[in-house]
Amino acid sequence: MELAGIGREIGQLAGKAAFALALVVMFVGVLVPIGSALFLGEWLFGSMAWGIVHGALSAIGLAVILIVSGLRVSAMRIAGATVGAFFLGLLASLALGLGWLHEMWRIIGDSLLAGVDPSSEPLIAAVLIVGGLGAVIGLVAGARLASSGELIMGAVFGLLAGVVLGALLGALTAISYSLQVGVALGIVVGLVCWIAFGLMTLQGFDWEAFGYRFVPSATIDTTQETVEWIRNRMPGRKA
Repeated sequence: MELAGIGREIGQLAGKAAFALALVVMFVGVLVPIGSALFLGEWLFGSMAWGIVHGALSAIGLAVILIVSGLRVSAMRIAGATVGAFFLGLLASLALGLGWLHEMWRIIGDSLLAGVDPSSEPLIAAVLIVGGLGAVIGLVAGARLASSGELIMGAVFGLLAGVVLGALLGALTAISYSLQVGVALGIVVGLVCWIAFGLMTLQGFDWEAFGYRFVPSATIDTTQETVEWIRNRMPGRKA
């Protein structure tokens, strides 16, 4: 009876300890990072939505880096991808937050679009120029990626995709943002580049060699040698 009582006491203590640990993990491990991202988004950029976007992209980027690191991609390549993404994000933050891109499109619009409403010149110039560049890039990329039998369809699809994406990008760069919003968008650019550059480190990755890491070649060879050694010494087998 005494041992049974002790066992019940231990079981109750273990159950309460497990529940307490679950509470700590849930509140500290989940609510704190999420709440911090929302707080920083509201405090720094004026909206919790930025915290959601930045937090989600940061988590995806970190996951990509952890995966490529686990695949034993060179630490130098990972560091290069991270540093490159950081500087692009910084440049985008300055260009958008300080209005450099808007001013550039305004100057181009003044030169090329005489007679157009001055307030619309930056947007029209950006959409036309970046959309045109996107069309050319999309046309070439679509033609190169398409199979020989679908060359025209691939080129047309690339052209349309390039026009849409280019026009959208041009419009986003032509808008005059406040400093907060411009910096927030620049951080988004940097995080997206971080994810993209992290995935690009897998270019040329030797997947066949990676698969061999999980094949116990030494064990297989040793086993085969052992089996052959036993066979050679079985009764009735010639040496």
